Amino acid sequence: MDTYSAGYRRAIFLENSGFDTIFATASVEDQEFSFRLAQKGYRLVFVPQAQVYHTHDRVLAEYIRRKFYIGYYKALLTRWLPERR
Repeated sequence: MDTYSAGYRRAIFLENSGFDTIFATASVEDQEFSFRLAQKGYRLVFVPQAQVYHTHDRVLAEYIRRKFYIGYYKALLTRWLPERR
């Protein structure tokens, strides 16, 4: 599941404590959440007619900062869940 565009039912999100707050910035919190749901047996389903609004970084420095934190937290996540590499 490409998690940047994933949508979750509110009740499911809340019942499973939402995103882990260990991630200090937007990075891989969505991946960790989807992995956690999958481990609990939830089905993640692609819905081709779903529409997602996604903004992009406007400044190179923002892009570099975001990519740095994604890499940093992705390394942490793969240590927690090596089977998801």
